[in-house]
Amino acid sequence: MKKWIIAAGALVFVLAAGVIFYCCHGRAAREAGNQGPVLYRLNAEETTLVEVPYDGDTDNSEEAVESMLAALAREQEDEDTRPAIPEGVEVQNYVLEDEKLCLNFNSAYQEMDTVREVLCRAALVRSLTGIDGVDMVAVQVDGVFLQNKEGREYGFQQTEDFVQNTGSSINSYEETTLTLYFANESGRALTAEKETVRYHTSQSREQLVIEQLMKGPGVSGHKAVIPADARLLSVSVRDGVCYVNFDEGFNSLVEGVTPEVMVYAIVNSVTESTSTGQVQITVDGETPQVFQASVEMGEPLTSNLDILEESNQN
Repeated sequence: MKKWIIAAGALVFVLAAGVIFYCCHGRAAREAGNQGPVLYRLNAEETTLVEVPYDGDTDNSEEAVESMLAALAREQEDEDTRPAIPEGVEVQNYVLEDEKLCLNFNSAYQEMDTVREVLCRAALVRSLTGIDGVDMVAVQVDGVFLQNKEGREYGFQQTEDFVQNTGSSINSYEETTLTLYFANESGRALTAEKETVRYHTSQSREQLVIEQLMKGPGVSGHKAVIPADARLLSVSVRDGVCYVNFDEGFNSLVEGVTPEVMVYAIVNSVTESTSTGQVQITVDGETPQVFQASVEMGEPLTSNLDILEESNQN
């Protein structure tokens, strides 16, 4: 199956306008006192999401997912909105486990253009995470996770992964400067690199940091801190904690780099370059109690300044 790759150019500019949302998502609404999830549809021009009333809530999470998916694909008589899931695009099956919902669509999903696909995915995530028992949503096509333009899987996503912009004229890309930590020449301490990157506003800053770390250092003598065969499955933020989920490839050591440097390169980079104060690293969704028999990882970690190379410390 062909990989899903987001197109560049004019469509991306239109996409930014398409991710303008009218109001808060369903979970926030419930916390404010309103009951039940909220349904998101597209406006008539298919350029933005519209929040509409939804009364299909149920006490059973599985039944609620079924009902919500049907509503997301249902045509309505009004001419003001369009269903988030277009005609011909169908959910072949789904798995709900540990509050993670994985939707597997037929190949027609890939026939959507860039703007339509992102709006569809945003509506799926924002609507379905309003259901009790659903915290994250992933999209597959014929059993394969969607990928971004660099070939990395989107994995499981939350409402926060889709920026809620306001205003009538919004640039779809921004520039930011990140502080990234890699291993020094000895592999026993962290050394910092400042990198200015241009990124799409629909991407979370936390995920941007991890993806830049995975590209490796840009300074001669610095060493990579994430194994080359490790795949990033998801990045999410809940209650001030950034959850970074790799596949089992992360369990491999980086030659010449200590396990402590590997772990705290991620923790220090995320906490310094974002507003997140703690990082929890998981492997295939499981939390290793001890990484490589030397680093405690059972609880979320905060930055470690003691491991910085002496020249990097003030």
